[in-house]
Amino acid sequence: MPVAQELPTEVLYSIFELSARLALPGPPLSSNSTSMDIQPPTEFCSLPSLKQISLHCIALSHVCARWRNVAIGLQCLWEQIYLTGNAFNPNNDDFLSTTHAFLSRSSSRALCLDIMIDDPSFSTSSTTTQLAKNLSAALYIHIGRCHTLRLFGTDLILTAVLDVFMEYNLSSSTLHPSLCHSPLSHLHIVQTTQTGCRSTYPMDLNLVAPQLTFLRIEHAKIFTFPRWNLHSVALIDTFLSYHSHFHLLQKSTSRKLLFDKILIPGGTPYVRRLLEQPSSLITSLTLSRLQCARTYEDKIGEDEQKDIYAMFFTLTLFHTLRELELAELDATALDGFLAMLRANPPVVFVDLCKLTLRCVDVMIKQGTVSLAMALVHAFPGVCEVVLEDVVGAKVLVGLWKSNPITQHGSQTWARLEVMVVDGYIVQRMV
Repeated sequence: MPVAQELPTEVLYSIFELSARLALPGPPLSSNSTSMDIQPPTEFCSLPSLKQISLHCIALSHVCARWRNVAIGLQCLWEQIYLTGNAFNPNNDDFLSTTHAFLSRSSSRALCLDIMIDDPSFSTSSTTTQLAKNLSAALYIHIGRCHTLRLFGTDLILTAVLDVFMEYNLSSSTLHPSLCHSPLSHLHIVQTTQTGCRSTYPMDLNLVAPQLTFLRIEHAKIFTFPRWNLHSVALIDTFLSYHSHFHLLQKSTSRKLLFDKILIPGGTPYVRRLLEQPSSLITSLTLSRLQCARTYEDKIGEDEQKDIYAMFFTLTLFHTLRELELAELDATALDGFLAMLRANPPVVFVDLCKLTLRCVDVMIKQGTVSLAMALVHAFPGVCEVVLEDVVGAKVLVGLWKSNPITQHGSQTWARLEVMVVDGYIVQRMV
């Protein structure tokens, strides 16, 4: 410690800043970052926990008086803050004062927040009301510099936090027109439990975060999605209404989508007759573990489920697609997908470059046409194919290797030189 005490303040600044960078769970995300492209599908659009970096910076400020003064004065140490329910404890004002002090240490710098409130004692209606007031008191003045938010909590907790952002945006546009909306660009929401209490959720994210770029939703429902800057979206284990589907796929600027374990609605979608496919910016789409919502409500038959899936695929797959991944789809969903591909006239995606299949059965047939054959005809321009645990993979590889002429007069996947099957590289010509 005597040696450390003799170090110039500027050297301590450098040491603290470097140690904080090493404590970060991963590279910071930005609108032009390519890190989203290399993350596995299950982590797509996810934000890392900031607990480790927050505890590290607090530890630096508790070594001695000098280190505390240096650490508190170094604003970059306090740009990533992890907060639990106690940070907004409705029963103790001292906690709220400490939270305000932590948030203020970064001054005017960009702020990343990780809020995890999973304490059951904060889930009652009366407690949540006071907690919401504390959330507003602590967060409101900092909303204007919050760029990323990772939020874990019940439906009431999620609503209480997001309401602060909405209040800020509405106040900025009405009372202070010269102020900008919240700069929130990365949002990761996980709903831990459903309280059963009446709340204003699902939230209109167009009001909460109009400048949102990356969004990940797990177990929670969203009513409306932002339109202007949205680039990548992951929806996990939630219900996707046709209203939300329409806003997300046709009224936003989103280009990369992941739908995992979502409930597909039955009934009448937002279009009755598809004369021509509407425009969309979607270029990358992952569909995994899809479920038909009406099977839980009405116990409908497989034929009606297939029709619901077929309509969903028709409204979801656009000719702008460059990458498509299908993962863990059951037989009924694949039947619907095959029905969509066999429409009259047949659906063809000439611009699709990469096709990934995981845990699906390409031997499913309708009449004499198998899904393997339909894939070859529907995606004639692919130059990259990845197969993992695919039933009938050998048949699909055989179709490619035998190189038959398709109904369009071209060779089967003529641009595809190699295929990745269960981690192994397979060449067309050996």
